[in-house]
Amino acid sequence: MKIIIGVLALALAVLGLRYVDLYLDNAALKDELVRKEQLHNQQLEEQKQDYLRQIENLEQFLVFNHNTNTSTKPGQLAQAAPQKMVDGSTSLQSFAEIRDSSLTRAVDQKYSIIFPGLSLPHEDEEKFRQLLVDRERVLGTSTVGYHSSQQEIEDSIRQQQALLAEIDGRIADLLGPEEAQQYELLKDSSYEQHQMNSFYEQLGGRGTLSQDNQRALLMAKLEQKQQFTSQLQEATAYLNNASAAERNNAEKKMQEALERYKENYLREARSFLTDEQFNALSEYEQMQFEEMWSSLEAGWRAQAQ
Repeated sequence: MKIIIGVLALALAVLGLRYVDLYLDNAALKDELVRKEQLHNQQLEEQKQDYLRQIENLEQFLVFNHNTNTSTKPGQLAQAAPQKMVDGSTSLQSFAEIRDSSLTRAVDQKYSIIFPGLSLPHEDEEKFRQLLVDRERVLGTSTVGYHSSQQEIEDSIRQQQALLAEIDGRIADLLGPEEAQQYELLKDSSYEQHQMNSFYEQLGGRGTLSQDNQRALLMAKLEQKQQFTSQLQEATAYLNNASAAERNNAEKKMQEALERYKENYLREARSFLTDEQFNALSEYEQMQFEEMWSSLEAGWRAQAQ
């Protein structure tokens, strides 16, 4: 009997030890599971943020690229009849809604300088926002295709310019003098704002510069751009009927004007950037202005042929 009791006691002791082992293993597995869940959630969040950045960059690219081809004709703003696609799960109407949402976000970003200081009644502010969305949609709409004739291209450009002029006129009726001046600088600033975003990424993100400095940097560039654009339009018109010698002289003057544009802009930027930030900006803008001149020069050369 004592032997049986001894065996049972030993068995219970072994079972107790096994239970303790299993308990500890279970606790360790739970801790490992929690750790892996936290790691997984962290990875999912990082992946989500990465996708959001990619989506935002894609949206900016689609809006900032004024040559985006769509099937919408000039004068028909966001009118797309519902139509089932091949997989039956989406429609042109859904695409139009997605694009409207994308345009609205792009407008909020592009005109973020204006919105905080608006003194418009709520109804007029909503009209203003919708007009801005319509303008971005017109800019991103083109009926020009690979096989379009020169006449069709010219007609399309005229129609687009007429639509933009109509929208600009309606916007001018809503805004005060200061707001209208800011709008004139910002309305065709998509490319410059895209450049600024690329520069901020090089610095480590938009948070490396205060909102005031970001605003000052953008406005400094746009003000200098406005002056250069006026000179560029005059030079382009002059080059249409210029002789070879006159063209060479005019192009040289425009290269000097572009250099002044860059120097004046950087001079203003120097006052609110650190040495490190200014050096990074100078290097970045040197490349941008070189690309701009190469593009202008290639365009003039093609025009002369």
